[in-house]
Amino acid sequence: MNGDDRTVNRRHRQGIRARRTAATRAAIRRAATAAFLAHGYGATTMRQVAIAADIGERTLYDAFGTKEALFQHVADVAIGGDEQPLTVSERPEFTAALAQRDPRQAVTLFAAHSAAVLERAGPIIMVAVESAGAEPAMRTFADQGAVATRAVAADFVRHLASIHPIADRDRAVPTVLAIVSPHVHQILRGHGQMGPEDYRDWLDTTLDSTLLARGGR
Repeated sequence: MNGDDRTVNRRHRQGIRARRTAATRAAIRRAATAAFLAHGYGATTMRQVAIAADIGERTLYDAFGTKEALFQHVADVAIGGDEQPLTVSERPEFTAALAQRDPRQAVTLFAAHSAAVLERAGPIIMVAVESAGAEPAMRTFADQGAVATRAVAADFVRHLASIHPIADRDRAVPTVLAIVSPHVHQILRGHGQMGPEDYRDWLDTTLDSTLLARGGR
């Protein structure tokens, strides 16, 4: 076997290991998400997740170390949609909204992105919010998430104001935060039985009428 063959074989083995690792992490995320949603953060154990993912408990600890790290991973992937180490503000779906010069289209892109994030991550974010009073790790997660979400809303409002007069500019950021909220998402998607497309359309229409309609359009 020559050097080229050995290189090909090594890459092939590395590819197999990478696919196995990715499949294991995906199984862990599915099991952890189901456990957190069903039992909450405090009542979920690493052993429960390992059994549900059909892996050894040591494998789970080797991969994530602590339940807090596992929850953070689950939430990060749910929010971002993949394992890339990008913040929401760095995601192309959000930067596309900031690049849009038509205010109506900017709102539509922002609403679509926000709806997609909440569809993936809204329930797991609410697990943290509901556990924050009893779990310091969840309080930290919720507080950091609130800061990051406010920064995203402020970036969007700043951009929108640069291309269109905004109604009540001083209250625009908290207004966006109230509309694009996991609590509201939970009410409308869960208790209100609103479908995902209906929710996205509601978000789009509500943001448009709140931010643009009285701003000079």
